[in-house]
Amino acid sequence: SLGLEEMALKDEVDFSLIPFPLRYEDSLEYQILQQEQILFALPASSPLRARLKTSFSSDFPFIDLADAKNEPFIFLKPSQRFYQTGLDFCRQSGFVPNILYELTNWDAISMLIGGGMGVGFVSDLVTRRINQKAHAPIFCHLLNHTATRPYAAVYKKHKQFSPEARDFIDFLPYLFRN
Repeated sequence: SLGLEEMALKDEVDFSLIPFPLRYEDSLEYQILQQEQILFALPASSPLRARLKTSFSSDFPFIDLADAKNEPFIFLKPSQRFYQTGLDFCRQSGFVPNILYELTNWDAISMLIGGGMGVGFVSDLVTRRINQKAHAPIFCHLLNHTATRPYAAVYKKHKQFSPEARDFIDFLPYLFRN
C-alpha cells in the first residue's frame, strides 16, 4: 500500500484505494470510504475459544488480547501498514508477539489461521469472503482496543479529475457499504 500511496503522490495514478495512516498526508487529499474493522482470528480448534466473551450486539465474540500472549502469531510483513499497529496492540496488552510467519495479505493470513497454524489480526473485509469456507477461523473483536482504521481514496493535492473519475470516487463509499 505504500507503493500505491507513492504512485498517487507522483500523479502516476488518478487515485489509490488504501488504508490509513498515510505517510505523505500533507501532500495528498483523500475521501474516506469506510472504517475498516480490525479483528482477531484464531483456529476453530484453539483452546482460546473457552476464553471468548459473548457479544449480544455483534456478530463476533470478544477476546482479551493478553490471553493470546503465548500463541504463535501470523502477521503481515513489516513493509505493510498494519504491521506496526499489530505490534502496538500486543505491546499495549503486555507482551511482544511470537511471530511465526509474515505474509503479504489478509486472505493468506486468515487461511493459515483457519488451518491451525497460529493466531493473528485480519480485516473485516476478509471475513466477508472467508467466513463461509471450510476451516474458517473464529473471528473476534478486541477488548480494550479501538481496532478501526480509515480506508480512503487518496490522490495528489489539487488533482483535477474528469467528471467521470469524480463521479466514480463519489460512488465508492456507497459501494463499500454494500
